[in-house]
Amino acid sequence: MEIDVANMFTGSLESGVHAIGGTTDLEDLFSAAGAAEWKVFYLNGKQLTNKEDYFTAWANIAKFPDHFGFNWDALEDCLADLSWHKANGFLIVLEHSKLFRDANPDAAEKASDILESVAKKWEQAGTPFVVLLMN
Repeated sequence: MEIDVANMFTGSLESGVHAIGGTTDLEDLFSAAGAAEWKVFYLNGKQLTNKEDYFTAWANIAKFPDHFGFNWDALEDCLADLSWHKANGFLIVLEHSKLFRDANPDAAEKASDILESVAKKWEQAGTPFVVLLMN
C-alpha cells in the first residue's frame, strides 16, 4: 500500500496498523506529521533483535514513566495513555519491520496485536493512532 503523505493527517488513513510498500520519504512524512501536530515515534527493525530490545526502544522513544514494567501489559498500558505527550495524533513508523518479524515472529505478532488494540482505544477517544510497517 502506498500512502498519501499530503493527506494522511487529515483522516484519509484510519487508525490501526498498516503495512506499506514502495518508497516513502521519511523526512517528508515526519515534517507533515509535525505540521499537523502529531507525535512521531520511529523504530528501526534492524535494532530490534528480541522483545527486550522492542520494550527498551519504546521506553526510550516514547519516554515512558519510570514505572514501565518492560512487558507486554505495561507496553499496552503506556501506549494507551501517552498523556505526557500533547498531540493531535500519533504516528508510529517501524522501518525494516520485516527484519523484526523474521527475527521474532511471536513478538512481532504480539506487538502488532497490541498496537491494533491501542489504535482502537485512541480512535474511540477521537485521537488518530496510525502505525506504518515499512519493509
